[in-house]
Amino acid sequence: SKLLYFQDDAREEIIYRDYFNDSDVMAFATHSVRGLDIDNIYNDRGLVFTPGYNSDFSSDGFVGSLDISELNFTNDPFVMLSACNTIDSPYYDSLPFYGLPKSFMKAGANSLLTSLWNIDSVSAKKFNESIFNKSIFTRTFYLSESIQSSMIDMINSEEYSHPYYWAPYTYFGK
Repeated sequence: SKLLYFQDDAREEIIYRDYFNDSDVMAFATHSVRGLDIDNIYNDRGLVFTPGYNSDFSSDGFVGSLDISELNFTNDPFVMLSACNTIDSPYYDSLPFYGLPKSFMKAGANSLLTSLWNIDSVSAKKFNESIFNKSIFTRTFYLSESIQSSMIDMINSEEYSHPYYWAPYTYFGK
């Protein structure tokens, strides 16, 4: 079944539920921000959720790479991070793969789509919809082909042909 969470329903606590960790596709269309800067060495990158108001769960609305690395995905999901700079590293002078990409892979993701820079919301929506609308997107799909085809569609469009719109996406897969 498909579960979608918007606005007030997109709370941090959903990532700790069994049905979330059993998903085979996870798509996040949100913001990516830096958390607290600890001693100018570690500055966690995370995803923004709606802060929770449930008294039995402490939810500030920030799900950082440390939080994600402690999850345990059971179904080798494809994870799509449609947010700005999701490849950024939390450590000063470290490789970009550290942070959200490494954390999702550690949690059990099979593949991951990240962004290299700030992305435009409208073109990101079109790009993501295009990936999921491709006929080759099935449980045994070739995701790289679907991403490539979506990029080509954007390149060939008049409105989104500039690399700013289609080139920030980086695919990682096992």
